[in-house]
Amino acid sequence: MNSKTSYWTFYRINGVVSSKGHFSTNAPHGYWYVYNHQGTLIKEGHFKNGSDENWWIFYDLATKGKSEFQFKYNQRNGFALRYKKNKLVKVEEYEQGQKVDEWTSLFAFKLDNPNVSLQ
Repeated sequence: MNSKTSYWTFYRINGVVSSKGHFSTNAPHGYWYVYNHQGTLIKEGHFKNGSDENWWIFYDLATKGKSEFQFKYNQRNGFALRYKKNKLVKVEEYEQGQKVDEWTSLFAFKLDNPNVSLQ
């Protein structure tokens, strides 16, 4: 039986790339890129055995913003960084997909979380 392995690129009917990334034994694994119908990057991030893991970046083309989320087992779990025009405007914290806290300045976040690295 054949299984998907290595690097794959998927295309829409109009020929535009829809997504690309690595597979390991038929499951997305490693870094992936996802594009809209016009071929513009709308999100990118890590899969681990088919599950969203680690950091994912979502691009908001209308506001020229982006959001970076930490994932574990396909759920937001950890911190989210919200940017508008490349300026950090909010930090949120999630547990098992539910928002549990938020800060509207990096200064306030660091006061509450002095030992947390957002890398």
